[in-house]
Amino acid sequence: MKTLLQLFLAFCMLSSFAFDWQEKPVASVKTDLIKYSQKRAAEVPILANDLNSFISRVESSDSKWMQETIKFAEQLLARSKSKDAYDPYRMTALRLIDFPLHVNNYDKNIAPSDLEQYKLTIIDFASRNRDKALSEVQRAYVSSNELKLWKLYNMGFIVKGPRTTVGIDINCGPFVHITTGSKTKFVWSPKDIERLADLLDVLIITHLHGDHYSSGLVIEMLKRKKTVILPNQVKLFGEWTNKIKQAPYKDNCIFLNKDCTAPLELKGLKIWNFMGNQGVPCNVYLIELNGVRIAHNGDNSDTSKEAKLATLPPADVIIGSTWNHIQSFVASCSKAPGFDKNKAVLIPAHENEQGHTVGHRESYREMYERGDRLNNKKFAWPQIWALAWGESITIKK
Repeated sequence: MKTLLQLFLAFCMLSSFAFDWQEKPVASVKTDLIKYSQKRAAEVPILANDLNSFISRVESSDSKWMQETIKFAEQLLARSKSKDAYDPYRMTALRLIDFPLHVNNYDKNIAPSDLEQYKLTIIDFASRNRDKALSEVQRAYVSSNELKLWKLYNMGFIVKGPRTTVGIDINCGPFVHITTGSKTKFVWSPKDIERLADLLDVLIITHLHGDHYSSGLVIEMLKRKKTVILPNQVKLFGEWTNKIKQAPYKDNCIFLNKDCTAPLELKGLKIWNFMGNQGVPCNVYLIELNGVRIAHNGDNSDTSKEAKLATLPPADVIIGSTWNHIQSFVASCSKAPGFDKNKAVLIPAHENEQGHTVGHRESYREMYERGDRLNNKKFAWPQIWALAWGESITIKK
């Protein structure tokens, strides 16, 4: 009986990773891209001409197929009629983005030309959309009956109300700073980080893993006497570790290191939190700004903490890692009194984290195809709005 149980558990584990992206040579990634595009052209007639033209360009190109793919995907996103995850243009675009973002830059045998093209592609995609988002945040007018949200990267979001702008889990990545040529390029320069710190009033961090925060941004916020909210004491900020614990910086650093069922109120915000974990303390937040409530779980793995969201006011926006018990997280949010799944919005997150190995760069493909993610038709999903880097949405009260 014990052996049968072990075999069953092993089968379950293998099944759970069956859709994980496999590490492949660059040429195979390109071949898979073409096969997916051909399949999609047959499935969606309105995209057939565009996809067939794209396939011809990719087949005839060398390693610049990576940049060509991102360019084409962004054209499709611009043509999508909504942020609905199942809009055919949007779904196709996001699936295409997966391929260049899953080139194995850690492969010791990767050709130098492929590695350089990968890095240039990611740097261009991330930095161009960083500039787009920051410019929009700076210019955006937000009326009294709405919020605007921008997805920067991974689980990083900027949320702007009429008077307050908040950053959540912003990682100034991705981690591809150096090309194989003679020049060094950064996705976020010090000036870019300073520009972001100027735009934000409050920075909220779920946990201190490198893909969910930037020490440089924390420091720039504190230099400006702006509020930073953290789940635990700071140990990862080098020479700033002790400074953060002393005046004047400590007065602007708020450590929410216990469950807060009564909200912290500051600068027009209400913030509830439950202390979860991801190997380190990881807060599950409910954040209210301008009458709109946002639930964000970072990488929390303690679903019993997320379940406590059912005791709080209902979330209007749910931001969750699709790989991380997404159905359980949404279910917990949906049990809050007054939750309306027809008005609430789920924003999937944590796709294509470039600091991870290929198998753990959670893809849009897995988001769409796995039964433990979005591909569960029996689950009571709210509206699902899927975003690429730099895209924004407006939430009406």
